[in-house]
Amino acid sequence: MRKVPLYKLKRELLRLWNQLLVLPEALLSFLFAKPYYDLILSKKRRTFHGKVEQKDRIAIYLFYPKKGLLKSHQRSIEYLQRAGYAPLLVCNATLNEADRQTVLNHCWRYIERPNFGYDFGGYRDGILSIRSELRSLDRLLLTNDSTWFPLPKAMDWIAESEALNVDYAAAAWAWAVKAKDPKDFEDIQWQVDKNRRNFHYASYALNISSAILATDDFFKFWKRFRLSNDKKRTVRRGEIGLTHWVIRNGFSHGATTEMLELDRLLSTKTDEELAEIIRNLIFVTDPVMKSIAQTFLTAHGTSETQHKAFPRKTAERLIANAVARQGMSYSIMSELIKNHDFAFMKKSPAFFKDGTENVVKNILEESDADFQNDIMHEISMGK
Repeated sequence: MRKVPLYKLKRELLRLWNQLLVLPEALLSFLFAKPYYDLILSKKRRTFHGKVEQKDRIAIYLFYPKKGLLKSHQRSIEYLQRAGYAPLLVCNATLNEADRQTVLNHCWRYIERPNFGYDFGGYRDGILSIRSELRSLDRLLLTNDSTWFPLPKAMDWIAESEALNVDYAAAAWAWAVKAKDPKDFEDIQWQVDKNRRNFHYASYALNISSAILATDDFFKFWKRFRLSNDKKRTVRRGEIGLTHWVIRNGFSHGATTEMLELDRLLSTKTDEELAEIIRNLIFVTDPVMKSIAQTFLTAHGTSETQHKAFPRKTAERLIANAVARQGMSYSIMSELIKNHDFAFMKKSPAFFKDGTENVVKNILEESDADFQNDIMHEISMGK
């Protein structure tokens, strides 16, 4: 019988212990968070009518203007409007009167709500507010300000998502490949399986067809959705839960950026290109993989080490495991934007102070001047 490595056993025991510690809080959240919002917090919600006419395509845009309405918010809203969607804006803060008037000029409906439930809390309020319109809609788009979009010179994501001709279109997905423990990263096999337990499409950009919107169960999913101010629970119930609801009910689905053959793509890269991808890898919550990447670069990724044979397979598998563990939207963000016309840049890495922020700045250096200046100004304001 094969023995379980000690470090894996310790990891699983620690995971179980942590689950026991948070069990009382998780139970309280499961039972009372949704009633607390629906019965108490929702009374603070305010709805305004914008100047854009109602259409059979609605885009729900959730944003949290903690520093006030930003140019990037306006850029995203105007993009939705130009694409032929009626923007339904859901704001997790209170705008001043001038900013509110600005957004009302570019939306069909505007909702201010308490900041509760992350993106799915805001999406839920938006969807519940259009119950009477849902069945007659041609498409419903869900997006939020966790990314800067659309990026200059990138694909027209809305047009591309519609061109997929699927019921549930996303920009990207995560956790469709069985990831390896960092110490075993060279054993990674890039085999995409969208039936994996935690597979999900990223919720920062979703385009949903009338086939889904016309079902009673779609509205029920949102009506019954259990809100939480815990990010992991929101991902599990929201991103993962909705993705699996779509798959379970037999709807077609896909992403505009699939990376189904990442292993083949990496095999076509030069040694320097692989090293560059590793230099630009973003590790959000994966410090061990980050350390492994830094060790690799020290040994093989500098001008002083170029005389050594470059371990291509090791480099390819390091990148593949990083993507499998964290998803493409973060890990290979630079590669996606520079070489695959990706239209979104996750914001949070710009505020890391561990060198990750430099990856974002390097990406911005290739953007047009106005966009670059706007985003750098936002970064200087702080998270």
